[in-house]
Amino acid sequence: MSASLPKFTQPTDEPYDINFAYPLNLDILQTPKIKLVPFIPSVHAVPFYAAATKTPETMHFIPFHFTKLDDFLVNVVGPFQASPDYPLLTIIDKLKLEQGAEEKDCIAGVIGYLGLSTMRRSLELGPVIVLPEYQRTHVSTHAIEAAMRYILEVPAQGGLGWRRMQTERMGMKVEAAAMQWSFCLQEEKQGIVVPAERGGGKGRHSTLLAVCWDDWEHGVRDHVAKLIAR
Repeated sequence: MSASLPKFTQPTDEPYDINFAYPLNLDILQTPKIKLVPFIPSVHAVPFYAAATKTPETMHFIPFHFTKLDDFLVNVVGPFQASPDYPLLTIIDKLKLEQGAEEKDCIAGVIGYLGLSTMRRSLELGPVIVLPEYQRTHVSTHAIEAAMRYILEVPAQGGLGWRRMQTERMGMKVEAAAMQWSFCLQEEKQGIVVPAERGGGKGRHSTLLAVCWDDWEHGVRDHVAKLIAR
């Protein structure tokens, strides 16, 4: 990756293969205040990395660690791009964009989908990284609502019509108070030390929350719609 770093981070007219296995409806992946677009390294990598690394706290609860742009491309962007079931999306602030700013200056964060499964028609939402400038604003609520709507609405409404989505907020129900050892963490992250014979490094436990299609149709859709209407 290092040898080809300029190819990934400098502006280019060449098309970028987002390598996503499902129809990506950009019309539903937006609200009046934000839109979600595929993460394109030549457009988004440098400004996102610069903003995300200004304050280390931004990445405190994220399982991966990076101290260089190259690390970010290899350890974060690379695995998402390599798998058609792991799309990474950029959160764009439409309000700033409509004021005439360039897209690279309107990046509010990133959001991804983990492990989309056609067999189970389910997935996990993550990571959700909102940049410091946009924390405690509308961005997190609007981005998660758009991401949920794309997965849970039926195809006739522009979504995938899947049955289950795991995440940590927005009307989700607790299904497991502690999923033990759910993530392997890099040494630099805060976590629980693992013995060398188990691979060393660190790990963490997680709380599992989820929303299913029937939850969505019987209250959650209306709940999140009220949140973004505020």
